[in-house]
Amino acid sequence: MSRESGPGKRPAFVAPLVTVLVLLAIEVVCRVFIAPSRLEKILAILERDPALIWRLRANLDTVFESQPVRTGTQNLRGATFAVPKPEGTFRVVALGASPTFGWGVPEADAYPPWAQSVLAGREITAEVINGGTPGYTTWQGVRRLRDHVLGWSPDVVTVAYDLNDLDRFRFFNNDGRVDAEQHSDAPARVAIQNALNRSAAYGLLRRGLLRAASRQGAFDPEAMPRRVPLEHYRANLLEIDRICRENGVELVYLKMPINLPFQRLAVIDPIEAVEERRRGDEARAAGDWPRALTHYRDAQRLDPTIVATYQALLDAERHEGLTAEAAKTEDLIPFVAAFRDRADLEYNRAVEDIARETNRPLVDVVAAFDADGRGDGLWNSVEDPFHPNAAGHHIIGELVAARIESIARARQARP
Repeated sequence: MSRESGPGKRPAFVAPLVTVLVLLAIEVVCRVFIAPSRLEKILAILERDPALIWRLRANLDTVFESQPVRTGTQNLRGATFAVPKPEGTFRVVALGASPTFGWGVPEADAYPPWAQSVLAGREITAEVINGGTPGYTTWQGVRRLRDHVLGWSPDVVTVAYDLNDLDRFRFFNNDGRVDAEQHSDAPARVAIQNALNRSAAYGLLRRGLLRAASRQGAFDPEAMPRRVPLEHYRANLLEIDRICRENGVELVYLKMPINLPFQRLAVIDPIEAVEERRRGDEARAAGDWPRALTHYRDAQRLDPTIVATYQALLDAERHEGLTAEAAKTEDLIPFVAAFRDRADLEYNRAVEDIARETNRPLVDVVAAFDADGRGDGLWNSVEDPFHPNAAGHHIIGELVAARIESIARARQARP
């Protein structure tokens, strides 16, 4: 008789089996009793990618931001499309980030499919592919175009990147390096990370580690660089033009609005705001968290552009168990330092300059939204002022359709 099965000995498989059962029990508890954070809900539709840092998960059929979201085998929102391109197909690929993806709007209302429906009404048969991926920058756009989109044989590519280029944080790899310094990762490592990211227990552990690192100053938005500095942004737009030109692809640039809440929040009294935050710190040191919370809220109201105030307010809200309020404050922190200086205007000007330098069409969505007059009525909500709603997407879709129609009719007129 072997030692493993002798008297008083447990079979060798018992310990691993118990370990697996314990881990499964922890996973079930986390899935049933612990609600995912907002970031975890976003990461649920994404997966790491060796070259692009991340991409949309393929073959999704889920609900995201209260809307059905499906993806095909090409890791894009919408149905799988034919590759190679069928003969006679006029194909447009709309590259961009979450405003192109259609964050919070039905699939058919996002501006790429809306443009396709507008073109159909004008007797222009075109296939407009939604190439938007949440969180993408021009750096990722260049690689997506070069490594994937060209293989789909597009006739036209539209480009709409801005918000994330200005940002200082990304969904993965917040290591203080700009996008251009990110390197390809080993596929095996990426596969392991993707498997872990689907675990609710791992998500809870990651949430705790991120909070601990944040409290220790590991993610200081004041110190981190923009993901794509302005000079890199210009270079990426020019590289997209070069790739399209060398491959006979028409290109349309979009100048997209960035609806920052900070541009609408007036700084009332920055000196008194500092004093209110100091009073909050004193109350916190004395253990009077409710009074600290009041002072921090006053400090934020008096000057809504200081990162330290938001961080102090977040700590107080968490301590007092104000989960919903804390989640909103946490979401705002990355935007305060990234966008308070109105760098969006510089990036918008860069798009205009590049379109003029390359003699490419420019769709001025900023001007169209301003002229429309509905203001916040073109954006998802007060809680989400960063993404156009269906009405906003329809405006963009109409403008994009007009440019595509001009290109299509010009091609039809060629001998």
